[in-house]
Amino acid sequence: LREAQEKALALPGTARAVTLDVGESADIHPHHKRPVGERLANLALREVYEQPVQPYSPTVAEVRAGENELRLQFRHAEGGLRTTDGKAPRGFEICGPDGAYQPADARLDGDGVLLTHPAVPAPAGVRYAFRADPDINLVNAGGLPAAPFRRDPPA
Repeated sequence: LREAQEKALALPGTARAVTLDVGESADIHPHHKRPVGERLANLALREVYEQPVQPYSPTVAEVRAGENELRLQFRHAEGGLRTTDGKAPRGFEICGPDGAYQPADARLDGDGVLLTHPAVPAPAGVRYAFRADPDINLVNAGGLPAAPFRRDPPA
């Protein structure tokens, strides 16, 4: 469902409000409606009324493989990324060419995140918040949660 929502963003006049942080683990409909409404309103203010608000969640812009690590660069991360609890970012998984995903050790790096795992010496794929009820804490300077995504290794 989340990947379908991401693909729909290619259509004109579409936007997405990420609400993974206000949902309920046993209910697809969040009980806290105000943050959802505020995020949607801010998208309309920016997209339709061209008001100077920042309504966008961080979205992965680039995935670069390095020696034993993946570096993710994010859009909408002006002012840097942070976590809601001051701990390391959670919700990332990486894999090598074999496609066996492992929970990643993540660390913030300005408007990016560095990912490693000892069992993945040549990382080739990454996914974030790729669970029904993900444990996530990555936000931009405006407090908006990072959007879920998946980039599988090349076939």
